[in-house]
Amino acid sequence: MNEKVFLHYTQAELDRNYDQRGWIKNAEEIIARYPIRSAEARRALVHGKNIAYGLAADEILDIFPTTVAGAPTLIFIHGGAWRNFTKDDHSFVADALVPAGIHVVVVNFSKIPKVRLPDAVMQARRSIAWVSRHASEFGGTSDKLYVCGHSWRH
Repeated sequence: MNEKVFLHYTQAELDRNYDQRGWIKNAEEIIARYPIRSAEARRALVHGKNIAYGLAADEILDIFPTTVAGAPTLIFIHGGAWRNFTKDDHSFVADALVPAGIHVVVVNFSKIPKVRLPDAVMQARRSIAWVSRHASEFGGTSDKLYVCGHSWRH
């Protein structure tokens, strides 16, 4: 089973590289903190919750505005290999950024296998377009948008 399936990788090599838990000894401990820290952030920070950016039930986002008008906006697309977690597990991203003068938008999307990967990617694209159109409503500007995310396979 050493057949290369993508570039110079075998399927086993791709699987190993896709699962970050094998690279970080305390990954489960770190992941377990996400919902706790996120609930704390939602209690501590002013935010708009479950704002629709599309028609599907999963096409919602939370906005954590800063008090700095015209501040940049970080759009965070949560990890989970497109199959795990929701935006509610990642509100903690706003904890350090909002007090530093950065608006934070945490995006939700439908997960695999409920949808196919191209559909989830299109939802992410729709969320970014929505934020661009509505940034001025929460004190941001469409010319200061930044997108980031991460992935944990869990």
